[in-house]
Amino acid sequence: MVILNSRRAPVSRILNAGFRLAAALCLLAFSGCGSPPEPTPAPLWGLLRVEGRSSLPIDSVIVLLDDLLQGSFANPCTLNGVIAGTHKLTVLDSTGARTDTMVAIRQDELASAVVRLTSLGPYVGNEAPNFISRDIDARNFELAAYRGRVVFLSFFEYT
Repeated sequence: MVILNSRRAPVSRILNAGFRLAAALCLLAFSGCGSPPEPTPAPLWGLLRVEGRSSLPIDSVIVLLDDLLQGSFANPCTLNGVIAGTHKLTVLDSTGARTDTMVAIRQDELASAVVRLTSLGPYVGNEAPNFISRDIDARNFELAAYRGRVVFLSFFEYT
């Protein structure tokens, strides 16, 4: 049986070498490889004129851009400093009548959005538009007959 005498490196020497390797890798990673990033371009701004129309006079409108509240304004109003691009515009009045549309804003130009506000439509609290159809037993029914009640509609087709 042969026993070889081996010298082991002290633990502190191994840790010191590991620390040096980690420091060297950090220096390589953060030593300015490549060119610095380009500065972020300044945003381009435009103007948006909003006018809500209805069968009744509208004194003020509530305006949302991209689902963010911009505020309540006299009708019609002009919003300054709107970032150029395409935005979702939501306009509401004090009665809850509303509409959604898309608007395109261009740099240093005035965009105009004339919207018709209605209380009919697919919004919570709004009245559903009336329609007449046939039920599964081929009987005619009218949605207006169910006003004031909760109605569940299921549209399907069978052949």
